[in-house]
Amino acid sequence: GLAAIYSLLLPGMGELYANGFESGKYFLIAEGALWLTYATFETYGDQLRDDSRAFARARAGVNLSAKDEQYFVDLGNFRDIYEYNDKKLRDREPERLYNPAAGYAWRWDSDLSRATYRDQRIASENMYNNRKFVFAAILINHVGSAINAVRAAISYNKSLSDPLGDLDIHADVMGSVINPQGIVVTLTKRF
Repeated sequence: GLAAIYSLLLPGMGELYANGFESGKYFLIAEGALWLTYATFETYGDQLRDDSRAFARARAGVNLSAKDEQYFVDLGNFRDIYEYNDKKLRDREPERLYNPAAGYAWRWDSDLSRATYRDQRIASENMYNNRKFVFAAILINHVGSAINAVRAAISYNKSLSDPLGDLDIHADVMGSVINPQGIVVTLTKRF
């Protein structure tokens, strides 16, 4: 149980505890590679998001302060705030209107700029979604290492409980019980 707990905390450590680090080192290496991949997706996603927002500020006159994620989604789907607000009024969703006087106004200089922004924002979201898959792989690595650590601990404990291993000592009486001629001791080691 202790080997499993160690590996659940840090893959490979349970195997080290159970004297089976030969297989545990691969779980530890995978852990490092997975966290590096996670950090790469996080950093690249942040960079793409920041680039897309700077592009929107330059090409659509967007005020970036105090906006939620939905605003940035809507920004890529409509040419300007008035087109967006008209659509929300037609859909009978007045609670979703943006107030142009409150810093929510935008107007794209071209449809190509809007499409470029939308592609950058979606690429950023894809990077953030990829983190979820990497995190799932990290969890699987922890569980796999825990199972392997238990296997290593069982194997290690079995080797401790049988100190002679495959050594067999057997004694027999030569002759008969009534007329013994000696004792034969046989020592056998299996390889």
